[in-house]
Order: sequence, then C-alpha cells, then structure tokens
Amino acid sequence: MNPAISTYLDALRIIAAGVVLFGHALAWRSLAHDAVILFFVLSGYLIAYTATERDLTGAQYAINRIARIATVAIPAVVITVLIDSYVRPLWPQGTPAFAPLDEMAKSLAVCLTMTSYIWDNSYPCFSNGPYWSLTYEVWYYVFFAAVFYPRDRRTKIIAGSAVLFIMGPKIAALMPCWLAGVAGYHIQKRWRPQLTLGLLFAGVPLVIYVVMLRFPLYEFTAIQVLGPLSVATGYMFYFSNAFLLDWLISLLIAIHVIGMIGVCGSITRPQATVSAIIKAAAGTTFSVYIYTTPLIKLVAALLPAWAYVSGYNNIQVQISLIAAGIAVALSIVTEKQKDKARTFLTWLTGRGRYGAVARPSTQDF
Repeated sequence: MNPAISTYLDALRIIAAGVVLFGHALAWRSLAHDAVILFFVLSGYLIAYTATERDLTGAQYAINRIARIATVAIPAVVITVLIDSYVRPLWPQGTPAFAPLDEMAKSLAVCLTMTSYIWDNSYPCFSNGPYWSLTYEVWYYVFFAAVFYPRDRRTKIIAGSAVLFIMGPKIAALMPCWLAGVAGYHIQKRWRPQLTLGLLFAGVPLVIYVVMLRFPLYEFTAIQVLGPLSVATGYMFYFSNAFLLDWLISLLIAIHVIGMIGVCGSITRPQATVSAIIKAAAGTTFSVYIYTTPLIKLVAALLPAWAYVSGYNNIQVQISLIAAGIAVALSIVTEKQKDKARTFLTWLTGRGRYGAVARPSTQDF
C-alpha cells in the first residue's frame, strides 16, 4: 500500500477514535455514531486489502482475524466485568446504567461469542457500550469470508445466506456501511482519480456532511422514518435504528476516501517522523475504543468530589483523557499478544506443517 495512503487511513482511524472518545463527554451523540460508521467503512476497506494482498487462504484469514479480535475482546470483557463489579456500589442508584451482573455466565457467553445483537438479542457487554460495534464487525468478517474464499458460486451463495440468516436484521442493516469500504477498495484498484478530481471527490462529501450536521437527521430517521417500521413489526433496531442515514454517510465516506487516495497517490512518501507517529497512535485506536468506556466509569468513581467543581463538560473531558491514557498503556501489553496468538493458532491448526503460516497484516482492525 502507498505509504501516503496508509498514513491517511491511519489518521482517519485516530480521528474516529477521538470523536468516539469525547463524543459522550461533549454530547456529540450523532458525531460519535458517525465515527463508528467511519470505522466500519475503513474496516471494510482494509479487510478487502488484506484478503486480496495477504490473507490468500481462508485459513490465513481466519487465523489473523481471530488473533486480532480475541487479543482485544477478551481483555475488554475481563476489564469491564472487574470494573463494573467494583464501581457499581459506588454510584448512586441507577446512575450510570450498568448491564446486570446477576446472569454472569449468560452475559459472558453472548459477549465472547459475539451474539449479543443477533436477531432479538440485545445484551450490552455489561457497561461497555462501544462493544456493540465489535460484535457487528465480527459478523461482517464472517460474511466476507463466506463469500470471498469459496471457489464456486453456489457455495458462496449458500454460505453467505447462512451467515446473513444467523446475524439477523439489526446487524445486517449496517452491513452496507462496511461493504462500502470493500467496494471502495476494489474501485480504487481499478481506477484512481487524478489530483484535481481527487480533491473534488474528497471535498464535496465533507461539505455535504457539514451541511447535514445542521439538521437533526439522526433523530428524524430513527423516530420518523424507521420508528413506524419498528412499531409495525415489533422489532427494535437499537444501534441500527437510523440505518438509512448511515448508508448515506458511509457512501459519503467511501467517496471521500477514494478521492483522498487519488490525492495521496501524487505523494511519493510522507514525512517519515510524522508517518511513524501516526502509525503508532493508530495502532492503539482499537484498544482505546474498546477499553475506554469502563475505564471512564472507574476514573470518575475514584475522583474526589471537589474535582467536579470545575464543571461537567470540562471534568468529563479530563476523565476521558485519563481513561484513554490508561487504555493506551493497556494496549501496549495486549497488542503484543496478537502475534503470539497467530503463532499459537497456526500451530493449533497444523498450518505450519504445510507452509501456510499466517502472516501479520500491516493494517489490522
């Protein structure tokens, strides 16, 4: 991958993580949700890249995806349960909202098997709100493998349909956002805009999005457009309750990314130090995204009462920064386990005997 393009995609990951991190502290609800959609588009793009360029077999793909997800998801669940168990008694009754701890085995099972939101399920991973998007993304990984790696069309259709059936409507409703990233990757492989057209492609979606922010489109879509559908069917879409708007936003993101790929294509190599810093920071975004929410509750519970005198928003930003710092420190430990997990899974499946060793990806979600 062109170093300039790689650096830009890493920068987008940092921006998305930052918006999610401060979204609740600064009451950026719709922006935080849109940042998750940005993560989906980037994930689809990079998974299409790794599957085409690196994970040449289904076994390699599975090993790399499992290693990547497990080394963050398992620590996230453990951290969340420990923090919830400690923090819950310190909060006033009902504030903040915690998922029940009385059905621990069931809650752990649905979190770790990524079945929290299939069909009628709606089981938050205890107090870890952002975990929902990880469960969605895992099913998109599975669907991609089901339709990408089989050789014959019939197997692709049967396997893909089976995965769609299992994931259910909520998760499937946001899959076009992830597939927009996949489509963006394949489009730019065949055609990249030149500098002027690339700037147009990159800039126009941003202008449209800024204009959209002036209107309560998320609330309108969730309540006025898709609300009647939920009432009529009795089916709650929860985090997918504005999926029509999310489709539009993912399309704008994909067009923007294609435009920026054209712009970055004219840059032979970005400044090495800047690129290294961005790459290092981007490498922590997955962990920061998944670990920070329960850590925010822990930090907030441990702060003395006088710390809140400075004002809600200000203290919430400070709490978020402290929690993010802890999450980054944790990521240094957990990210190192990724390659060990790949090695273990490769040995466990016996792939090493045939030379099909899973290779680490330069871009991972």
